[in-house]
Amino acid sequence: MPCLCGARAVRKVLIEESAHADVEIMLVWIDMLAEDNVATASTASKIFQYDRVIQFHDPNRLAGKAIAESLGANHSIAWDMYLFYKAGSKWEEKPPVPLGWAHQLDDLWADPSHFAWGDDLPIRLRDIMNSLIEN
Repeated sequence: MPCLCGARAVRKVLIEESAHADVEIMLVWIDMLAEDNVATASTASKIFQYDRVIQFHDPNRLAGKAIAESLGANHSIAWDMYLFYKAGSKWEEKPPVPLGWAHQLDDLWADPSHFAWGDDLPIRLRDIMNSLIEN
């Protein structure tokens, strides 16, 4: 099973700590590693059995490609990313540009100023969430 460090940070900050906030969460499980598949996505998804969480499995990486393009990285794939959108944002032909985001990627295309790993990830997610709730 893949590492769920980022998923646990999402659950802690965006679901448990922000239970009072009016937010919806969408998780897209993208097959990026050799062990990623529908079975591992299904197992990982069990830590997010909450009403306000919608989950998808994306074996063809379509969402990852579209998100990378929305961040200006054509021909790349976004994964291990945490994106925050304006309330009411709609994904039509392309996803909107996020208001805030963080990632755990080594890829050169992903802006290093948005990198957050380990103990820094929940702090970054909390900061982004709080800044959006306050506005």
